[in-house]
Amino acid sequence: MNSGSETELLDVFEGKIQTLIGMYNDLKAENVRLRQTISQNEARENELRLNMERIQAEYGNLKLTKVLSVSGHDLDSTRKRVSGLVREIDRCIEMLGV
Repeated sequence: MNSGSETELLDVFEGKIQTLIGMYNDLKAENVRLRQTISQNEARENELRLNMERIQAEYGNLKLTKVLSVSGHDLDSTRKRVSGLVREIDRCIEMLGV
């Protein structure tokens, strides 16, 4: 082989190496960016999870408040239902002979 063709081969090889180094650096930068995105998404997920738990607790409290804030006619019907349930329980106890 002559010196000219060796030089050309080395130049081609060096060009390909430079291309690979550039691609590596691009991928490395993309990897860093993707890791940051994942980290941000995980933080957002945790924030949303905490918010959801808070809202579920508030909803549970609201339901409990609604049940406890029975008024007027509702109170009378609730008392009648409870009395009926107590009578039914008493009958069941009598039938069991306890």
